[in-house]
Amino acid sequence: MTTNRYRCIGLLLVLTSLTTAANLQAHPFHATYTEVDWNAKSKVLEVALRVQPEDLDRVLSLRTKRKINIEKTKGVDKLIQQYLAEVFLVEPKLKQPVPIRWVGKEVSSKEAWLYFEVSRPQGIKGLKLLNRIFLEIIPDEVNTVRFRQGKQRVTLRFDRNSLKPVSVAQKPVAQKK
Repeated sequence: MTTNRYRCIGLLLVLTSLTTAANLQAHPFHATYTEVDWNAKSKVLEVALRVQPEDLDRVLSLRTKRKINIEKTKGVDKLIQQYLAEVFLVEPKLKQPVPIRWVGKEVSSKEAWLYFEVSRPQGIKGLKLLNRIFLEIIPDEVNTVRFRQGKQRVTLRFDRNSLKPVSVAQKPVAQKK
């Protein structure tokens, strides 16, 4: 009887350790946060995108069919830049990857910040954005984009149902009579 009890306890300990190990690698909430600032002087969208490092490792590994670690893999910045050009879309060039200028990244164990710029010589009139990062691998992904131009602030939300670009222009507020 005592032997069976020890076996049960041992089995429970093994199962608990496996479950704990799996939970350490996964995170329950899948979201990115992006800040987009319009620099009117240089006519550039300055983008800072916060992601989970393991999600970026995973999507790049799937696309390249090899193990990618965004902190260690040689040439990873170019892979990130190519991926972002395909999933962070700026109107009117939605049919093709938008040329982005890679600025750099900051990576910690909990998050990675990716910095890049998008040139908009025509300005931001009619500007529309679509952020589809990680949606091909994470069905419940939610991508929030905060656009700023001077005092104007617009927050956009994208998920798996977001198929069309969204305008960053604020709708005029109706005035009371």
